[in-house]
Amino acid sequence: MLRVRASEGELVEIAVPDAVRARAEEIVRLSRRLGGRGAGFTSAREVLAPALIYGLAHMQERYSQAALRAEREQA
Repeated sequence: MLRVRASEGELVEIAVPDAVRARAEEIVRLSRRLGGRGAGFTSAREVLAPALIYGLAHMQERYSQAALRAEREQA
């Protein structure tokens, strides 16, 4: 379970599937191998919050592009 503090101060709990945790652990291993050239993640927990933010930003961009395409097709 990942706990993230919302802007209002409340804690939001997010269930983390095993496959997601495994990917986060792989990022930690790769980060260690990169040494000072990587972000320096030391645990899967450290990876999950930035990954969530990155994923949301990526999804928002993709949906924005899709909405633009749909608007153009309707025009």
